[in-house]
Amino acid sequence: MATSTTIINACDAVVKLDDEAGTLTDITGASAKATISSSANSASVRVFADDDPITKVCGKDTTIGLECFYSTAADEAVDLLKHWWFNYFGTARSIEIYVPDSTVGSDKFYGEVQVTSLELPLEAGNAEPIRVSVELVTDGVFALMTVAS
Repeated sequence: MATSTTIINACDAVVKLDDEAGTLTDITGASAKATISSSANSASVRVFADDDPITKVCGKDTTIGLECFYSTAADEAVDLLKHWWFNYFGTARSIEIYVPDSTVGSDKFYGEVQVTSLELPLEAGNAEPIRVSVELVTDGVFALMTVAS
């Protein structure tokens, strides 16, 4: 097989998250990492005289991990996440993640999510920017489409 010439990186990925008013807000400039983890609900059984299992799959689970930089600006990533956690906990918000960017032909992963954990690591003597981690779980359909316009 020939070496692929269409391999991409995540340098220009775009992440958008709803604000308190339900308006998608671009949080890319204060975000460093987005991880989409998908798994299937499955179960396997074996019957006598058969070496191989029978596996059934029913449903999908998706979690999204975000790593964002703490900043003092309003409506940046951590500001939206803090307000969501402390003021609107238990409510779903929309997320959109574009790969490799948000231009026509790119992949758009999107759906409603709920925040399940928020980690704010504070360390005395560490001069690096504070990296806040959040885990989101899907609340309904999480889908994929190609950006058309």
